[in-house]
Amino acid sequence: QRNGKIARVVFELLGAARTLAERLSVNVAAVLLCEKDNGLSNELIAYGADKVYLAEDARLKDYQTDVYTKSVSDLVSEHKPQIVIYGATHIGRDLAPRSSQRISTGLTADCTCLDIDEDDLLVQTKPAFGGNIMAQIKCKTKPQMSTVRPGVIKMLPKDEKRKGNVVKVKQEIVESKTKVIDIIKSSKNRVNLE
Repeated sequence: QRNGKIARVVFELLGAARTLAERLSVNVAAVLLCEKDNGLSNELIAYGADKVYLAEDARLKDYQTDVYTKSVSDLVSEHKPQIVIYGATHIGRDLAPRSSQRISTGLTADCTCLDIDEDDLLVQTKPAFGGNIMAQIKCKTKPQMSTVRPGVIKMLPKDEKRKGNVVKVKQEIVESKTKVIDIIKSSKNRVNLE
């Protein structure tokens, strides 16, 4: 979440996760780190999550690398998912490699397609060599982890009737070494092509 709103790429990733989960016969979980839920967890469930791990704390209001990395890494280490996917956004590109390093697993960055092979491994497709070829990558270490470009995966329609679990997690929130003083949004003088 940013400024109390879920980014569109998260809904796209939940759609991809639903497809992968059905192939593997597993559930889809989302992690929500925020100051206050305010219905965000229900929104994640409506777009495909079966379970939402919710951590609420004033120190989680704004993204801070060290705080979020510890929170996500601790949850992944505790619950041991098969696959973890992040949006290839500014935050995702910062958080994913730090988390993968902490839990000692590989990371495929900037994927455009995700699939499951006959051995139940994640097949991660990404452009390589300046976009001239599409590479397919498999990682045998668990969890298999990747970042996915926004806008490349179709979002499932919102289903307000979907049921899911919200699991409130208590975490030891570390004090950040940095402090967010102010967030200044860039002016939007361009047309959103999305």
